[in-house]
Amino acid sequence: MCGLACILRIDGTAIPTDWQDDVDAALRHRGPDGCGVQILPVATADGRGEIMLLHRRLSVIDPPGGVQPMSTAEGDINVVFNGCIYNHRELRRELIRSGHHFHTDHSDTEVLLHGWRGWGEDLPQHLEGMFAFVIADRGRELIFAARDRAGEKPLYMLRTEYIFAFASERSALRVISRKAAAGLNGKNAARSLRGYLRKGYIGEDAWLDGSVAVKPGERISITYNGGHIEIERGVYWQPPNRAKGKGKSREITVSAAMAEVERLLQEAVAARLEADVPLGCFLSGGVDSSLIAAFARRQLPGLRTFCVKMNDPRYDESAYAEQAAQHINVSLDLLDVQMKPAEDLVKLIKLTGEPFADSSILPTYWVSRAAREHVTVVLSGDGGDELFLGYDRHIALQALQRYRGILRLLPANTWQGKHPKSLRNRLHRLALAAREESLINSYNAIVNIFDEARLRALVPGGDGNTEERDIPGGAEGAVYSDFTENLPGDLLKKVDAASMACALEVRCPFLDRKLTEYALSLPLKTLTPGLKRKGLLRALARKSLPRETVDRPKMGFALPLGEWF
Repeated sequence: MCGLACILRIDGTAIPTDWQDDVDAALRHRGPDGCGVQILPVATADGRGEIMLLHRRLSVIDPPGGVQPMSTAEGDINVVFNGCIYNHRELRRELIRSGHHFHTDHSDTEVLLHGWRGWGEDLPQHLEGMFAFVIADRGRELIFAARDRAGEKPLYMLRTEYIFAFASERSALRVISRKAAAGLNGKNAARSLRGYLRKGYIGEDAWLDGSVAVKPGERISITYNGGHIEIERGVYWQPPNRAKGKGKSREITVSAAMAEVERLLQEAVAARLEADVPLGCFLSGGVDSSLIAAFARRQLPGLRTFCVKMNDPRYDESAYAEQAAQHINVSLDLLDVQMKPAEDLVKLIKLTGEPFADSSILPTYWVSRAAREHVTVVLSGDGGDELFLGYDRHIALQALQRYRGILRLLPANTWQGKHPKSLRNRLHRLALAAREESLINSYNAIVNIFDEARLRALVPGGDGNTEERDIPGGAEGAVYSDFTENLPGDLLKKVDAASMACALEVRCPFLDRKLTEYALSLPLKTLTPGLKRKGLLRALARKSLPRETVDRPKMGFALPLGEWF
């Protein structure tokens, strides 16, 4: 887990030293264990151009040997990398059999260098893990970048007239954009603002400085022959989509599916336990984190788990965490946090580098900061709700698809309650959603922050993005959109920003490729038998966890924002 940046400049001018210093400052919190920089000369139409590779390191795998930027022995291929490759030992053995000679003991970064030599642009398809990396191959006059399949590790890019850049955070690219006098883009701002007011995050859209997110499962090739830049964007992986028949839903019993999920989840947890630094597990006492902790305990008898203890009993989950920890026989650290909501919120806003409306970034930051005093790596249950349908909206979508005619009979205006999460208010939103003609409008009525009428009043004009077109495939298509858009745009953005603000590496076993592909190929009725949230996963949890953990109401990281601000 680190921070990276790459700048390609082709106007015949050297990259100024203060650019390097300011980009380093923007990424320093992600890697307190060291900074490495390489300046590589390249040929351009105006003479000499440059590539700058910068890396802020958080040492986790092979601390002595994994220093970056890393180069081949010949110096023609260089890499900066953020994340962890879980199958790096297997790939290393395969490459050695093919004649490659390694110089580090067990660095996963070196696997990327030799993997590039051996597989070229197909390299990402061989990798199991969370990653974002940039490779500079000067022999081919090429820069290659890729991001992991789920989007656990962020990667952003920026293009100006004579510069192309990648970075782990938009804040680093904003530095480059400002120094290159690229200016601001009002069209980008309007489009991004509409998306933000709908969902509460920017996602893949271009922001004011023109920076855009590299998509999960995307690979990008930048060629700069003689100073002319050409960009090729491609996808090396897409999740199965039930709505389009891609990874067609398989008919299978709940018990058979549960057995396969258990096998795949155990493998995913085991793969994420390698580290040369202290490792632990978040434990909130909910189903997802408790399952991860229980499976990790099978491999690590001395596993430490962490839960934040909130002062307000309305939002404190520590009693549930204690029950789960006692049942699965793990050590639990109840972490007292120093909450400074206003001060910490300002810090996180600066670090995200863009508007972000998920208030749970605050408690995620607090528990990460407290856990970092004890460990460098933690496992978490993030991704379980997206894969196994743990949100109310997943059940509402299926209910709408099955019972829209009946739900339209509900008197919408008389159901509205004062509390947004009250049963009356949920029925009110469901009744309004049932009156919409298209699924996307029904879905938006359930999940969006502002409805379309208010949105048009706030930001006039349409932008033609996917939010204004229907989602094909009914509830299946909307669930797919949840995984491909909301997961990387909101949840994983929050986890990365909050944890890396403390230099803590978070690993998510639920987002393992094999488990993801299997879960996304299962019929919705298998995942939610009897229209029960996360029914399949809860059935599996009953084998390892106490009833109080499995059947407890979902809390999430809620906060008394109305009382604080």
